[in-house]
Amino acid sequence: MQTVRTHLSGSGSVADTADALYCHRNTIQHRFARFHQLTGRDVRRPGDTALVAVALRAARAGDLPSPVRRAHR
Repeated sequence: MQTVRTHLSGSGSVADTADALYCHRNTIQHRFARFHQLTGRDVRRPGDTALVAVALRAARAGDLPSPVRRAHR
């Protein structure tokens, strides 16, 4: 989740997100792919990015549980 939050709070650039988290940009791409597997949302797509940003903001405000806290299948 930290990767997604960092990405959304920054410029939206994978390279900038990697720099902020001190890791390689391929690592960020792999994390985004895993996030997509778990949630069905791709933060590299504008529509999904907006939805995820709103969901995270609501979760932080206490209105919703965190989007990754769901049963693993």
